[in-house]
Amino acid sequence: MRHDESDQELLERWAAGNRKAGEALFDRHIGQVRSFLRRKVVSGADDLVQQVFLGCLEGHGRIRSGSSFRGYLFGIARNVVSDHYRSLHRHAHYDLETTSRAIDEPELATKPADDVNNRVLHDALRQLTRDQQLLLKWTYWGGLSVVEVADALGIGVNTAYTRLRRARLRLEGILRELSPDLAPGPVERRVATE
Repeated sequence: MRHDESDQELLERWAAGNRKAGEALFDRHIGQVRSFLRRKVVSGADDLVQQVFLGCLEGHGRIRSGSSFRGYLFGIARNVVSDHYRSLHRHAHYDLETTSRAIDEPELATKPADDVNNRVLHDALRQLTRDQQLLLKWTYWGGLSVVEVADALGIGVNTAYTRLRRARLRLEGILRELSPDLAPGPVERRVATE
């Protein structure tokens, strides 16, 4: 197996029945997927990892031409988390786009906030919608490009840039309300050091 094979090539070979290609793809991305899921659910993240990769294989024909594989993969992970919460709250509507604090995220609830700025940042993030949180977290902490985030959310790149800008502005406004004594400046300087 070549080490320079793209994710797309590995996925196609896996879909054609090559188990080793699937294992290579899994090994390449398991760390990031598991990390994302463990921050989103209290327990059962490993079962959800399996669902993400199964969904990846089952939907391999739906990757849009020119889309990034990581964006596709994290889009599936986002949907798996959403389905997980829907199953826990069968009668409640759970929508990542509009829901904010209805379901407490373990990531925000358990991450140590060792100073005032971190606590303020976490409190501010909790006031954003889930998709706004994902936009900021995937871009600043997750190392995904805006193109990959757009693919993950199933939106256009320009829309992703616009939503990211709005999320940053909203977060900056919330930060100013929560802690007016914080030094003014772009959110990216504060979130980049998180």
